[in-house]
Amino acid sequence: MILWGGWQSCPAGYDPVAQRWSSIGTNGAPKTRLATTAVWTGQEMIVWGGVGDGRIALNDGGRYSPISDSWTLISTNGSPLGRLRSTAVWTGNEMIVWGGAAGPDQGAYQRLISE
Repeated sequence: MILWGGWQSCPAGYDPVAQRWSSIGTNGAPKTRLATTAVWTGQEMIVWGGVGDGRIALNDGGRYSPISDSWTLISTNGSPLGRLRSTAVWTGNEMIVWGGAAGPDQGAYQRLISE
């Protein structure tokens, strides 16, 4: 299991066999955010969207490889509007993002931080 995100992000991985937590690298990781969506490809975790500083919905993300403990940013070229609280699935060759609040939705943000 990989944890990533949140305002005071402390990225970590959990090994259920060894029953222990360990830190994961943040070098090259996308900027800190809340309400992001993530999928597991079988080799990498892909994170996209969420809400960042300034309460703006983000349209970027990154790919994390636990094998190399490294991040690769995702291109924003042609990306949709930023979204928070979206849902995503991995089809085997692409991440499909659906729903969520698009753009700087103050109402959705206020509900998010009050929960």
